[in-house]
Amino acid sequence: MRGGGRYYEHRAKAMAVASSGLAAAALPEIGASWALDRRTVVDQATDVAWVNLLSGNPRRALAALGLGIRGQERLPAHARELLGECVALEPALTGRALLTCIAGGTPVDRLRAVAAVLRSFLRPALMS
Repeated sequence: MRGGGRYYEHRAKAMAVASSGLAAAALPEIGASWALDRRTVVDQATDVAWVNLLSGNPRRALAALGLGIRGQERLPAHARELLGECVALEPALTGRALLTCIAGGTPVDRLRAVAAVLRSFLRPALMS
């Protein structure tokens, strides 16, 4: 890791800006963090997805994840869980999220991603 702590400083700043609803203002901070530390495509997509999710746009978050996941060998846990968070905020995205789950990763990664999405979709029903 070249940028180490500075990567996380830029990323934290981006997430704070995004939580104010300003995704467009947060994205340059994310880009600056990537310049400091090489991230995988999935990690970059997850960063962009978090920015969009925090700014209130789960559709864009899911689109970013879809681009980053497609064809990748592995699907890390943080990306799988973020797929579920998109569905938790907007259950109508369940079908698209399930298709995204099977776009990359190992068979076990895909199964775990589907489980995360279904868990989020079923959560309201389980709580009532």
